[in-house]
Amino acid sequence: MIICSCRTVLIMDVILATGSRPKRELLETTGIPFRCVESGIDERSYPATYPSDYVVKLAIAKAEKVARANEGSLVIGADTVVSERMIILGKPKNNADALAMLQLLSGRTHTIYTGVAVCCSVAGVCATKSSVSLANITFRTIGPRLMSRYIATGEPMGKAGAYAYQGLGAHFIEKIEGDYHAVQGLPVFTTLSLLREFDYGLEQILD
Repeated sequence: MIICSCRTVLIMDVILATGSRPKRELLETTGIPFRCVESGIDERSYPATYPSDYVVKLAIAKAEKVARANEGSLVIGADTVVSERMIILGKPKNNADALAMLQLLSGRTHTIYTGVAVCCSVAGVCATKSSVSLANITFRTIGPRLMSRYIATGEPMGKAGAYAYQGLGAHFIEKIEGDYHAVQGLPVFTTLSLLREFDYGLEQILD
């Protein structure tokens, strides 16, 4: 077994392995200087498993792919899914798919899982730390006409579970319990904890 530690090398920079604006804005609140690099990972090529395992696997894949192309950098990868009764709800393929998801979530409590991974690659070998955060979201009952009107706005497309909590979809939510940042797509405190495992924290930011 080869063990790679980035503590023995100079960390060049921090990279967020996504182009997602919400994730970028969350990381900006921490004061960490970073840049964004899209991983290009095809999420559809990863078979659905237990939700927490699935998001961690994808977060690691995104972080390690970008890390291998940017040696000496600390790379953060993250992935989020919505799960209702252990059924993983990804991004809807079309309006009918979005409708089916909203019907499943209406009047029920579902769980959002967000996996996060931090990776550093040295000489082609990756050192990776990962974790998962979750939140339970309770939806009010949504009528079929309102569902159709919401879908017609286009907002559900590209969103896990077919809704955007930070948009019109917020009107469906009765309460959130758990890690609010998991809902936003990047569990900030978990991410900072993983970065500290690579000796990267406030001291390094202030230097």
